[in-house]
Amino acid sequence: MKLRLLFFLFIGFVYSQRVVGYYPYWMQDEFQPQDLDLETFTHINHAFAWPNEEGEIEAPIGMFDASIADHIHNNNRKFLLSLGGWGAADGFVAATSTYELRSVFISNILDKFISYGYDGADIDWEHPQTNEQRNNLTLFIAELDSVLDEFDPELLITMALPTSNWSGQWYAMNSLNQYVDFFNAMTYDIHGSWSSHAGHNSPLYQSPPGDADGSVQTGINYLVNTRGLPESKVNMG
Repeated sequence: MKLRLLFFLFIGFVYSQRVVGYYPYWMQDEFQPQDLDLETFTHINHAFAWPNEEGEIEAPIGMFDASIADHIHNNNRKFLLSLGGWGAADGFVAATSTYELRSVFISNILDKFISYGYDGADIDWEHPQTNEQRNNLTLFIAELDSVLDEFDPELLITMALPTSNWSGQWYAMNSLNQYVDFFNAMTYDIHGSWSSHAGHNSPLYQSPPGDADGSVQTGINYLVNTRGLPESKVNMG
């Protein structure tokens, strides 16, 4: 049986027919690389590893496997390492806090690329919470871009982004846009325990109209119209 849907889809159809899927480590035993049906996708994000406080990269046992990249590349798809995810913020805070730690972190990212065939990094820091952390994230992405560009200009940097100003205020999006190849808008978890009423996880439009929790539409409008990101670089997912 082929694993057709790799948990989350991030779709950018209008400009480039870009479709991103996630291959989560906890499915690797059940679905080997050869079981993956890659026809729909252009990019596969391997989720998740994360930085620790020393800038080293930690991951679940058995996650890293060069044969995954071989299969994905044989199908002419891009393979990215997803770093972060929910609960990994403390590692990012520490690993980006100084130039020295950022350098260690970036060196370790590049080592993973070389060892396991990744075509780039998908950065998923959920979320910076101070001006200092916002600035350190921007410095980290700029320095990562510089190192990757010198090593191989074809290597990619992508980022997951929140879709409201509650967390989005802590991302310097105009600056990040200079270095990031495309962004994955987190247009899900729109309703939850914080909501005043029951609602869909990922509603296309606000329901009821004007719902303060927002929607996919308001989230994309926030990133493109309020924060100024190019439509061509924003995936809905």
